[in-house]
Amino acid sequence: PFNKKNIYLTDVLCLLEDKEKNIWFGTDAYGAIRYSPDKQFVQFGTNQGLAGLRVFSMIQDRKGRILFGCGQPSRFKEAGGLYVWCVRGGQGYDVQ
Repeated sequence: PFNKKNIYLTDVLCLLEDKEKNIWFGTDAYGAIRYSPDKQFVQFGTNQGLAGLRVFSMIQDRKGRILFGCGQPSRFKEAGGLYVWCVRGGQGYDVQ
């Protein structure tokens, strides 16, 4: 399980700073982890709708949604937003 004291640099596959100044970590085994400006860590995994715990890419779209590349369709809701990334045969993504 994720613990901010046991995550290593080698676990992090990608980073993103969003428009709200949150830092997102895409990890090899812990899903996505958000570090907020108030120094809080929140983990997003399969219980929150990610298809898997390996997050190899992230991007924020023009609407402010964070899109996660997990290698298969993923979606989860969090306080007012639906975040979706669907990988289709390596040809990019479709936002639904």
